[in-house]
Amino acid sequence: IDMMKNNEIHFLINTPATHESRADEILIRSTAIAQKISYATNMAAAEATVKAMRSLKERELTVKSIQEYHAQEADLLHLNTIQKRIMIRL
Repeated sequence: IDMMKNNEIHFLINTPATHESRADEILIRSTAIAQKISYATNMAAAEATVKAMRSLKERELTVKSIQEYHAQEADLLHLNTIQKRIMIRL
């Protein structure tokens, strides 16, 4: 708890264990929320979060409309189709 309050923790994995540890879980989670620390409550979510963080380090986050996204996907699909046709002709 002190490490969270001292800004020494930036991401927290808090997995439920036993009924007896419920009070600790609540204290840890509420402190994380109060300190605006991201947290995960299971390993699958933690792994997905870490992968997302790594991805953001490798490339810039961009925002585009759903229409732009689908247009880009359609263009890629079209290019793949053309490439396959060229390969068949060769």
